[in-house]
Amino acid sequence: MKKFGFTLAEVLITLTIIGVIAAMTLPTLMANTSEAQIGPKLAKAKASFEQANAIMLSNNSVDLITDITTDVTKYYTELSNNMKITKSGDGYTAADGMYYKIKITGLKDDQKSLPGYRQEIGEVTIDIDGDVNKSKSGATTYNKIAGVDLFYFALCNDGTLKPYGSSDDPLKSWKTYCKSGEVPTEYKYCAGSIFENNLKVMYK
Repeated sequence: MKKFGFTLAEVLITLTIIGVIAAMTLPTLMANTSEAQIGPKLAKAKASFEQANAIMLSNNSVDLITDITTDVTKYYTELSNNMKITKSGDGYTAADGMYYKIKITGLKDDQKSLPGYRQEIGEVTIDIDGDVNKSKSGATTYNKIAGVDLFYFALCNDGTLKPYGSSDDPLKSWKTYCKSGEVPTEYKYCAGSIFENNLKVMYK
């Protein structure tokens, strides 16, 4: 009777070909997978932050953050009470690893006549992977790659976050600085692209 099968040489050649193909496609596959996670992670971080602000406003029976305080330290304290965040470097790290850096600038005179959801009182940057790096000196640093893992938002007086690059700000719209299919000229405005494209990364 004849026995059918593969020779050792044929098996080795096949495995070599599979290895070469895997080496060529794996980086792209991993990059696409990582890219697909950016939108959902960013949306979750934004929602958590806004929810903490909503609780803060409700507990104080007011509609606007400036009705509670214009003091940065007090705002941080109020926020910490409603969100599981701990002071880390010059920002805050949440229990899920998200890193928030908050800057309160206060309400400018030219915005006082605007409705609360359009009054910008500060800036929030969110590092969605919270990647912490330790230098040889022991200092802690965080990722600062805008449009990749770090995203910028305007903190509005009603506690919501408006993504930088939103279309309602035509002078700084993602459609100008972070065009789909192109390398952004200003990554800072790419958050708007993600939220206006079904949480997908459309830029290179």
